[in-house]
This record gives sequence, structure tokens and C-alpha cells, in this order.
Amino acid sequence: MADCTKTLDFFTAWKRMCQEQHGACRSCPLSGDATGSIFTCQRYAFEQPAEAVRIVQAWADAHAAPTWEDKLRELLPSVDMEEVISALCPGELFGGSGPSRLHCTTKDADCAVCWQREYVEGE
Repeated sequence: MADCTKTLDFFTAWKRMCQEQHGACRSCPLSGDATGSIFTCQRYAFEQPAEAVRIVQAWADAHAAPTWEDKLRELLPSVDMEEVISALCPGELFGGSGPSRLHCTTKDADCAVCWQREYVEGE
């Protein structure tokens, strides 16, 4: 889950929130309509950073990013994740070079953690 007090998580969640508006900025939680501000969302974030973080965090909490597990369940709804987690690396299953694809190392390769990482199309 995103922690929007961390800069990278904040911008990642904000980008995802923006993309999900499909250009309909007026319906965005950071829009002037939603915040009562005359500012654009970018200017609002500069002028009211704590409030912008709160808004983006609330949105991220309500709209969790899909995980690798979610993607597998989408493709195979009846999959037994307990068996899969212990047997397969999501990087290998979805193509690529296995643990290095997801930036794992052999010393910390915990596949259960990888299955809960955010799935990004084309990653």
C-alpha cells in the first residue's frame, strides 16, 4: 500500500490518480472543484502540501494499486496462491528474467513479498 508521506509513493499515487481521471480533471480530488481552490492541482500541491498529501493518500487507500497476485487472479481466478507463492517467482511467470526482473536478490528473494508488489503494465 502506498505511503504518501514518502515522496516517490506520493507522486506515483498522484500519477495513477490523474491517469484514472482520463482527462476529466474536474472530477479529480485535487481539482479546484473538489478542494474549493482557484489553483490547478499542481499549484494546490505546492501551496497546501500537507492537504495534498492527505487527499492523495485517501484516494490511494480507496483505490489500491493492483498487485502481481491480483494480475494472476485476473488471469486464473481459481488459482491456489499458497501453492503459487512458494513455487513461482512472478517475474518468471509473467516473462522476464525472474528475481532480477523485480529487483530481488537471492539473499532477500521472498516471493510472498514480490507477489504483493504493485503490478505495472509492461513492467
